[in-house]
Amino acid sequence: MTIRARQDGVPDTTLIERCLAGDQAAWEALVRRYANLVYGISARAGLGTDEAADAFQAVFVIVWRSLELLKEPQAFPGWLATIARREALRMARGRDRRARRAQRMSDDPTARVLGFFNSVQEKFWRNLAFDAHVRGELFARVMVPQAGYNGILAVAALAWPVGRLLRR
Repeated sequence: MTIRARQDGVPDTTLIERCLAGDQAAWEALVRRYANLVYGISARAGLGTDEAADAFQAVFVIVWRSLELLKEPQAFPGWLATIARREALRMARGRDRRARRAQRMSDDPTARVLGFFNSVQEKFWRNLAFDAHVRGELFARVMVPQAGYNGILAVAALAWPVGRLLRR
C-alpha cells in the first residue's frame, strides 16, 4: 500500500505521528483528509444526513481514542474505513430496530400501552436505583422488601456486589 500524501504533501504516517504527539493541526488535517471517506461509507450504509453526521463524529471519537493502538500507520485508511463501516452498520441496525418497534406498537394498541408502561416502569426503577446510590440504606432495607423488587435485580441496578444486600 502506498503512503498517502494529499495536496499539502504531508503523508498520513507523519500526520499520525504528529497527532500522537498532541498536534491539533495534524488531527484537523487528518479529519479533513478522510471526511469524504467516512461520509461516503455512511451514505452507502443508508444513513441520512443527520445520522451520517452522528456516525462521522462517533467514528472520529473512536479513532482519537484508539490511534495509539494502530500498529502500522500506513494501514490507517483501511483501519478507518473498517471503523466507519462498523459504526454506520451499527447505527443503521439501531434505526431499523427502532422503526420495527414503533411499527409493532402502532399496529397493536395493547403493545402501545405496554410499551408506555414498561418505559415508565424502567424509568422509575432507574431513578430509584440512582437515588439508592445516594440513600442506599433506605433502598436496601425498606424499598426492596416492600416493593417486592428482587434483591438480585436491586443489586444489579445499584452495581453493588451480590453479598452487599445479604449483609444487611
